[in-house]
Order: sequence, then C-alpha cells, then structure tokens
Amino acid sequence: IQDINNVQALILYNIGRDDLTVGELTNRGYYLGSNVSYNVRKMAESDYLDQERSPHDRRSVRVKLSDKGLKLWKTLDEMFVDVQTTRLKLAYGAAPIVAAGAVYFVTRSAWRAAAGAAAGIVLPDLWVRLVKAQRIARFHGQMVDSLFVLSSSLQAGLSLAQAFETLEAEMPPPASQEFGLVVKAHRLGRPLEEALEQLNLRIGLDELNLITNAVQVARGTGGDLTRVIKQLILTIREKK
Repeated sequence: IQDINNVQALILYNIGRDDLTVGELTNRGYYLGSNVSYNVRKMAESDYLDQERSPHDRRSVRVKLSDKGLKLWKTLDEMFVDVQTTRLKLAYGAAPIVAAGAVYFVTRSAWRAAAGAAAGIVLPDLWVRLVKAQRIARFHGQMVDSLFVLSSSLQAGLSLAQAFETLEAEMPPPASQEFGLVVKAHRLGRPLEEALEQLNLRIGLDELNLITNAVQVARGTGGDLTRVIKQLILTIREKK
C-alpha cells in the first residue's frame, strides 16, 4: 500500500465504522501535532474517506470510511500474525513461479505448469490461514493464565483498564498483543466494552465471548467482577 502514510493509517483505524467531524476525530486520538485536516483531505483524495457537509452547520464536515477505507480498516483490525511483511510479499510473488517450475520439471507439460502456477497463487493465503489458526490455538491456551492476571490485578485495587495494561505487560504473545490492542483502542477513546467486542470478533472463541459478556454485565450492574472472573476460570477449566 503506497497511498497512505502511518499517521493516516492511525486516523483511519480510529474512525472505524463511525461518522465523525474533524474536531471529534482530533479530540479522540493523539496524532503528535500532525495536521489532521490535511491528512483527512489526502485520505479523501485517495478514496479512503467520504466527506459531507453537516446539514445543521455548513461549516462542519463529517467524515466516514469509504468502501476502500473499510477494507483497509478490517485488515488493520485483524489479529497480529507473526509473518514479516517482506516474507509475505516474497511468498505471494514466488509461490506461483516455484509451483509452475516444479510441475513443469516433473511433467514437462506447459498447461500443467500453468495450472501449478494458478495453484501457487492461493498457497500464501492458505499459509496465512494456517498461521492464524495456530495463533488462535495459542491464545486459547493462554486464557486461564490471562484471567488469573486480570483477577489478581483487580484484587490489588486496579481498575479494569489498568488490569488489561498489566495483562499486556505480563503475558507473552499472542495474549499480550491481542489485549494490547484492547488497551490501545481504549486509549484512543473507544469504550472498553467496544474494544473487547472487537477482540471477540477477531478471535472468535466461545470462552472469550463469555469473558466479554461477563465484563459487560458486571460493569453494567455493578457486580463483583473479580468473583465473575474466578467463576469463568472454573468454567473454562471444566470445558477443557
């Protein structure tokens, strides 16, 4: 991707599925003094954003992601995958060539080599899916330990947001990275419940859905979240 810089990618991710004014966007995020209006204009020129004047105040411009912007946002919102960008680009470029060469070497058939090249195009996608599946499995194996860290942090008097920060610092990847996304999204102004829902969408585990729902209910009703988390630990252990 050559038509968007780092600051613009951060702005794009922070907009998400919302419809915001430039002022609201500036208040929500931290852009280290970058000119938000300039970056918004450049993103609109690159077709990442749609802009329209507010019907109530013609001086106010509201922005939302275009279809192209939403596609990139979904990519940014997906889980971390431990694949270097250069290796991934190399795989996408080399897989069709290697597959075609291997098939031709064995069969000496041009049309079979072409079929091999076509198959090579989809191999990197299959590889990424495999890596993501392995990552989710590792995350699943860290669920109980992650809940223990949350429970201990809450018992020590930390807020839930601070407990997630502790979890990010103490757990190894992928739990530290995924809960780190929750922390970063919360710092950028997203409600903690919404950040947890995004985590649940990325990972898609039933146990994580239980955690997300339990946090929402406990925070909404003022329940004892520490006790709820301890019960979740028992539930997850029984399911294993």
